[in-house]
Amino acid sequence: MVRMLFVDAHLLRGSKQLHNGDPSGALSDFQASDSYPPNLEQGRPVSSPRFAQVFYYNGVGYEATGDLAKAKELWRSAAETEAVGVGLYYQGLALSKLNEERLAAAKFNQFWDYANRRSQSDFFAKFSEIGSVEIQLAEDLYLRGLAFRGKGNEARARELLALALEKNPNHYWAEHHLQNP
Repeated sequence: MVRMLFVDAHLLRGSKQLHNGDPSGALSDFQASDSYPPNLEQGRPVSSPRFAQVFYYNGVGYEATGDLAKAKELWRSAAETEAVGVGLYYQGLALSKLNEERLAAAKFNQFWDYANRRSQSDFFAKFSEIGSVEIQLAEDLYLRGLAFRGKGNEARARELLALALEKNPNHYWAEHHLQNP
């Protein structure tokens, strides 16, 4: 859990720095998201559901600093790493950055299927002790919002991301994607 928060903090801060015109600061944070400091007491795994997202954002950071060759290398890594869940969305984004639109569309379709299947199959899980109904619903809305964005329906994506924030005002990724289309 701490590792996930560490990654989130660096990716979100890096995105904010990029938005504020500091590509070097953004790249530094994106790179930190792929680090494994000793105090977290976790080594680098062979694979991770977050690798596609981390590689994608690192590519964005290198692109912003003008190193397109390194950016493409990282987007290729994002596209080729094993991914599930939201990682499929980031693979689609990476493939789009590589101008591989047919493959990107296929990844976005996979993510679409995942988001809709999860939304339907987790209906009763929403009532479990894992989290409140609103938090579970917010996650479903967030994923479906990204799925609509991947399919090119920005209006519906924004609507669902806003609903996710309404259900869970602390959903920082929904807020991020709402503010950064």
